[in-house]
Amino acid sequence: VPRGGYVKVLFFVNALTVAGRSTWGAKRAAAQYPIGYCSDLSATMNRVEMVIVGTKHVLPFTACDRDGQPVKTGLPSKDDPRSFSVAVMRHSDSIELEVDMRSLNIVYTGDGSYEVRLTFEQHGEFDVYLLLAGEKASSRLQVISSCPPGKDKVDSSSCGCLPGTEVDAFGDCVPCPAGSAKSTMGDTPCIQCPVGKIQPIERSTSCNLVDVGYYQDQIGQTTALACEPGTFSSKKGSHKCLDCRPGFIASGSVSKSCTPCPSGSFTPYDGATKCEPCPAHTSSAMGETSCRMCAVSFYLRDLSEDTSSETCLPCPEGALCPKNTTMATLEIQAGWWRMSAKTDRLYQCALHKDTCTPQNLRAHNCHENPESAPCQRCLSNKDSPCSGGKHEGVDGEGYCCDRDHIGVKCQVCRKRMYHFNEENGRCESCNNTTASVFYLILLLVGIVLFLQLLAYIARGLWMPQNPIGRRTITALRSLRFKFYMWGMQSKMKGLLTSYQVIAILSDDAYGLTMPTEFSWLTEILRWPEGFGLQLFIRGQCFDSYLNRLLAVGLWPIALIFTILVGYILLELVKMHDNTTSKSSKTIRRFVATKLLGLPPAKEVYAPQTETGVVESSRTRSSSVSRLASQEESVATSTSCAFKYFLAVKSGLIRALPISLLITFMYVPIASARVFKTLTCTTTIERESAMNRQSGAVVIDFLTDDLSVDCSSDEYKEARAWAWFFFAVWPVGVPLFYFGLLLASRKAVRFHRPTVISKATAFLWLEYRPDMIMWEPLALLHKLALTGYILLTKHPGLRVLIAILLCVVSLVAYFVFSPLKRREDNWVFCSLHLTLLMLFVCGIIIQACDYSDFCTTLGMGESAFGPAVIFLSVTIALNSTGLVLVVIFFITSSQSAHPILLRKGNARPQLSLKSECHFHLFLSHVWSTGQDQVAVIKRQLQLILPGVSVFLDVDDLTNISDLELYVAQSQTILTFLSKGYFLSRNCLREVKATVEQRKPIILVHEADKTKGGATLGECSAECPQEYLEKFFSVEGRTPITWHRISEFHRYSLKLIAQQLLCCCPTFVKKPLRENDIYFVNEESIENLGFETKQKVYISANNPGGVTAMMNICRLFRDQLEVVDHLPGTQKKKTPITYPQGPFAGFASAKTSHSPSQKHISSFMQSANSRLSRGRKTLMSAQKNLKREVNNLQTKSGIPFLNSSFVHRVLSTDHDVIFVLYLNCETYHGDSADDLAEEIIEAMDMDGIRIVMLHERDENRGGCEFDYVFSTTPPELIENGFFDTLS
Repeated sequence: VPRGGYVKVLFFVNALTVAGRSTWGAKRAAAQYPIGYCSDLSATMNRVEMVIVGTKHVLPFTACDRDGQPVKTGLPSKDDPRSFSVAVMRHSDSIELEVDMRSLNIVYTGDGSYEVRLTFEQHGEFDVYLLLAGEKASSRLQVISSCPPGKDKVDSSSCGCLPGTEVDAFGDCVPCPAGSAKSTMGDTPCIQCPVGKIQPIERSTSCNLVDVGYYQDQIGQTTALACEPGTFSSKKGSHKCLDCRPGFIASGSVSKSCTPCPSGSFTPYDGATKCEPCPAHTSSAMGETSCRMCAVSFYLRDLSEDTSSETCLPCPEGALCPKNTTMATLEIQAGWWRMSAKTDRLYQCALHKDTCTPQNLRAHNCHENPESAPCQRCLSNKDSPCSGGKHEGVDGEGYCCDRDHIGVKCQVCRKRMYHFNEENGRCESCNNTTASVFYLILLLVGIVLFLQLLAYIARGLWMPQNPIGRRTITALRSLRFKFYMWGMQSKMKGLLTSYQVIAILSDDAYGLTMPTEFSWLTEILRWPEGFGLQLFIRGQCFDSYLNRLLAVGLWPIALIFTILVGYILLELVKMHDNTTSKSSKTIRRFVATKLLGLPPAKEVYAPQTETGVVESSRTRSSSVSRLASQEESVATSTSCAFKYFLAVKSGLIRALPISLLITFMYVPIASARVFKTLTCTTTIERESAMNRQSGAVVIDFLTDDLSVDCSSDEYKEARAWAWFFFAVWPVGVPLFYFGLLLASRKAVRFHRPTVISKATAFLWLEYRPDMIMWEPLALLHKLALTGYILLTKHPGLRVLIAILLCVVSLVAYFVFSPLKRREDNWVFCSLHLTLLMLFVCGIIIQACDYSDFCTTLGMGESAFGPAVIFLSVTIALNSTGLVLVVIFFITSSQSAHPILLRKGNARPQLSLKSECHFHLFLSHVWSTGQDQVAVIKRQLQLILPGVSVFLDVDDLTNISDLELYVAQSQTILTFLSKGYFLSRNCLREVKATVEQRKPIILVHEADKTKGGATLGECSAECPQEYLEKFFSVEGRTPITWHRISEFHRYSLKLIAQQLLCCCPTFVKKPLRENDIYFVNEESIENLGFETKQKVYISANNPGGVTAMMNICRLFRDQLEVVDHLPGTQKKKTPITYPQGPFAGFASAKTSHSPSQKHISSFMQSANSRLSRGRKTLMSAQKNLKREVNNLQTKSGIPFLNSSFVHRVLSTDHDVIFVLYLNCETYHGDSADDLAEEIIEAMDMDGIRIVMLHERDENRGGCEFDYVFSTTPPELIENGFFDTLS
């Protein structure tokens, strides 16, 4: 022990271990342990201990004493022999387990700490206890024995690596690397993924199959390989990709499957990446290696050929061609038909309303989408007899809608006495054919009676007593007159011709179809087809086509024959009842002149002597009597036979006009039927030609009746009859017209009507005399467009020919103007232009239907636009023409104002005696008076509406009834012209007039250039017994027929005044001339001069002084007569009033006759108006021209030439030299002096010569040719007649 230090002494307190105080857990380092430390240690210790099976596990525990302090000594020791042991029990059943001591070892680690080194050989949960000398020394320690991480229980006592792991070199379980897998427990190694499988991640228990579209051809792979384009993998785990077979493609990578080539494409290779499109017009199904079928809208015609662009043909119209269509599988649309499945020629059936036109099919894309609603409405046309489909049946019957329809286009009825109705597309019963024939006979009889009644009324042979009936008949006759006056016959013929040509456009003749929007117009145009037998008996109801052809060709002939027989019977009845000597003489005259060659008594002109004097009436009467005796002596035995011959001849003549009308209307219809029979143009194809060497098998059917085979005996017989009707209608009728016109040519040209010319007026009336042969040419033009055109089989060529014919006809009417009326030529040019436009429109419509022509023009896809345009232009053109014609008619009507009564300004009432039918009978000689009386009739009907005038050309039906017509006339107008009293028929009219005491109106033709004669010549020709009755009646003055406008109106006014005086209405109070007037008639009081005029009349001018004084009395105080010209000396010979016939004019100043009073009143009124300036010079010119003739006639003053008034009024010269021209002007001693005065006046300034031409023979008048021939040559050379009088 060191000095002064301390000695360190260690004291150890060794307490005994107490079993109950030991605890699990290692002692922690501490400076000192508090009391109860072991308890605290036990409380903080994890009571559950995890151990690994098969491995030693250290379980520390601390031995503690009673105070809970860790002990310092270990057991056993010399002081304490006790030792620790371990008890292991299962946690679930608390059964102690036997522990292999080799696996149990308790090691003292110092300071009272121990370690239990224990190996658990089994899996499970255990409870471990410490035992000290067999006494429990610790609490329960729960131990869970399990496999180490990464391993799992193999059995109850062993562990292995988990699936997805394997034992490495160190014995540890490590994850299987990517590309490998292990699915079992244990220490076996991981297996690499085989081909077709991959594993991209570690610790995998299995390898994944390669996905669809991928493959893996190596082992131990982590990723899959994508299939290349053209290959595919349809299953998982594929170790390789397969190539797409032909017809399928894989356009991209990672293809799960190959895509079949779509319809219309193909590929013939393996592993293809794209499909090749099919050649044009071909197609294929999906996944095809080649294009073995035709595309939509195309079909394969010949199955022996491969499908190609050349062998696939466009789908025929009327069929639907889906993909893979052949000729045998064509799907026929409703409304179309074919004869067999071996032909691709389709025919359109009769449709009713909504037709499947090509433009409709294109618009709705029906070839590619036939199931759409618009296509179904179009394709399921229930109105058509053809239902379409795919099965042809026998000769195409499978395409018909029911069993009643068979034959071509399903338009033949299976049942007998059934007919096909094109309006509804069905077979209908013919009903009672006998009743139809009966109705037809009634129609024929009704037509004949109706036409006869119209002719009877229109001819003026009957007038009812009832006032209403009389007015009705008068209105009908007035309408008939206006019909002919306005030239309506030519216009109606032109319209009918145009309509007949237009109507054939709606047929199949030209192959033109109107748009469906104009189907109503087509129906209207087809009505002429029903004119005739079809109105009563349908086509197939005739039981055979021959019967139908005979009926169509013969029924108008039967109608004409019926009319002819009716007229002959009427003539026989009339001739049987006519027992007068007049009829017997007519027969005897015919026998003598026509059969025996005796000189004709008609139009007998008296022979002239050597001196040119006409033979006396006595000599002429004796010649006629000798001729009559010769006739009577030879006609006694033959009169009965020739009576019937004359009746037949008269009946033929009377039936001719209505026969011409019937033939004109029916010849296009009959000719069209004949040409359709001859052409037999409906060719039906049974088998199509498959190549150039083999032709198509066709059958020709008759267009008019599709049940008739053109190779059959039935057709051959019908064709023979068709040639007969060809000679009758399209050839015979034009030749018949030509012959009639040839026989009437001279009569029409020289205005000498004959019986034939009057009966054929329907053919030539509207044409110029030199153009009467135009009617047969016009008929041939119409037949060419409606009949002859059918001889050309191709519709397109027909249209071109029709256009050419229309152009030629249009040019012909424009250049030659064959019609009399100018407006008629306009109408015909307009109608032919309309036809031309319609044919051009038809071509455009067809181009629009079958091409994109309308689309190119910007008019849409259908032909509706062009049709509207052409129809609008056509309607506008015709409307314009109609308006122009109406304006022309109105203007023409206004030029003939009616006559009115001054009292009440009303139209005079035309009345007839009960026994009369005509107001006026126009008696004239044809050779010199025909044109004049025709003008008189037309003008009277204009100024006296409702007047009935007999004119032989219009109203005469039998020359033997002249006396009857005279008896039925109220007044007789005798037109005095050259040769009137030399005509036998005129003498008959004269005799009947005198015997029946008819009022007579004499009208005189004074112009010898127009067939006139002087009154002296006319009276010399008149037989002595009639001379006094015609020319010596007091108050009867012949009315001179004038042609100059104003004088012409005055002549008509005088005729109308005398005609009205003979009417019962005015018999008691006859009308005077001043009691009637024209609507536009001006009063003479409105005439006058603006300024006073100086006039000079030469004393050397015979009759000039008298004429000048007459003028001066008309215009008193307005004319100043000078006795010499300015610049000349006063004439020695004074002007004195004339003596002789005109002496009365010298004392006119003091006379108060009605005419002179009128003149005085006129002069006062004229002076007053002129002074007030109410009338201008132009008004005076106009009014003087219209009224001067009235005043002159009343006063007895000679007529003045209107040109004189105009020149006098319009002159601004100082003096007017008035020269009066008559037959004595340049004769006599004073002629030379007159010529000198005229020459002198021509050289002076301010002198104007005005010539007055005298035309009245009673006052020395003559023709102007005579005046010109007697004029001194020096006057003519100096231009004396440059200004005519």
